[in-house]
Amino acid sequence: MNLIPQKRNGRDVLFGIRPEHLEPCAESDAMLVMDVDLIEPLGSDTLVYGHIGDKARIAARLHSSVDARTGRLPVRFDPARGHAFDPASGARID
Repeated sequence: MNLIPQKRNGRDVLFGIRPEHLEPCAESDAMLVMDVDLIEPLGSDTLVYGHIGDKARIAARLHSSVDARTGRLPVRFDPARGHAFDPASGARID
């Protein structure tokens, strides 16, 4: 799970999203833009590892039909698939 530091209602939280719930998109539609560090082809899927500034390391699992390249990878996701976690305890926040 990708954990990205955020603030919600003035509170520090970690936003979590699974790599398979990220999908590439146009940068104008992106919810996150990751800088790609490593591309790992795995047959029917490709894992793309990168970072978002100095905030978080991130991984995306893409279908092999997506032409993954180094550089920037804009992605979007369904917010309903995300989860918030307490950064101190790691407990999920409902």
